[in-house]
Amino acid sequence: AVGLLQQQVYCYPNPVKDGEQAHVRFFLNQPVRVELQVFDALGQRVEKLVVDEGMAAPAENEIAWSTEIYASGLYLCRLEVKGTDGGVDVAIVKMAVSR
Repeated sequence: AVGLLQQQVYCYPNPVKDGEQAHVRFFLNQPVRVELQVFDALGQRVEKLVVDEGMAAPAENEIAWSTEIYASGLYLCRLEVKGTDGGVDVAIVKMAVSR
């Protein structure tokens, strides 16, 4: 870790139920480019969300997305942040979807 991500990265609510959005919350110490990829239990990517550099500010940030097309099960959320200096930080959090 290069220190772009501060504190814990987490998903809430967890599990995500019908009609709810999933949220990944994280704290940054500088403006970065953020990419969130979601993988199912078989390792298939089911979602990719990108926040351009400068959009994710040095503060508490959150990415929200709909899980309505996801089946019940366990998913891995891979959060990758890239700093302007070329540094990269990665965090992986588990998310459950319950229908």
